[in-house]
Amino acid sequence: MRIWYQSIISPERMPNYFRALQEHAQSVADPGTEVVVHGTRTGGQAEQYRFYEFWDTRDVVENVLTARQEGYDAFAIGNILDPGLYEAREVLDVPALGLCETSLLVACMLGRSFSFIALNEKFIPRLEEKVRQYGLSSRLASIDCMQLVIPQVDGAFHDPARRAAAIDQFLDGARKTIAAGAEVLIPAAGGVMALLSLNRVFAVDGVPILDGVAAIVKMTEMAVKLRQITGVTVSRRLLYAQPPADLADLARKAYGV
Repeated sequence: MRIWYQSIISPERMPNYFRALQEHAQSVADPGTEVVVHGTRTGGQAEQYRFYEFWDTRDVVENVLTARQEGYDAFAIGNILDPGLYEAREVLDVPALGLCETSLLVACMLGRSFSFIALNEKFIPRLEEKVRQYGLSSRLASIDCMQLVIPQVDGAFHDPARRAAAIDQFLDGARKTIAAGAEVLIPAAGGVMALLSLNRVFAVDGVPILDGVAAIVKMTEMAVKLRQITGVTVSRRLLYAQPPADLADLARKAYGV
């Protein structure tokens, strides 16, 4: 089984994070599963802003087509905003999963309520939107945040002082959300998820921290195996309906895809 793991970061701009992410994602996979982490050209420097997320999403969608051409068994989007997820499900005949949706669904199996700890304040309204989109607003206890921008996460993977500071910021936000009623904690960034897991930080005061990187790898493996059993990926009724052949041909000529 080969899984295309689509990160938003650029390996050139965030090499320490990218290397750690690849190692962590592969380490949680079953024997016989190859997880290949890919980045984007723009590098996910500020996807909490819609303008920049648009450019990142364009790269993701282009990579969906590349993954299809190269015969990957699944496509996993490892970004907390799930850019390109619905687009991927429309065109792929193999499973496509998103980090946010997967993390939320797994969190619902671990506790009655969950909270996000975001990188920074700008992410908060975006995360609220995702929870509403997935129909889980009644399970959201709260959202707190750290004080980091995405490029700073890279330093936490090689600098002990930055690592300790980032973890302390997360723990501070986590305790605030626990006081607000959270039973499960979701780090709202793939980099923070990997950082905490690699440093064996799995719970705060008895409240589990969801490692979404591990969750999406394992859920993607499950989705591939379910497809092997049933032949089904997603519903082709309405939301993920594929265009009919004649329309697809016209669109291919118009869009070049």
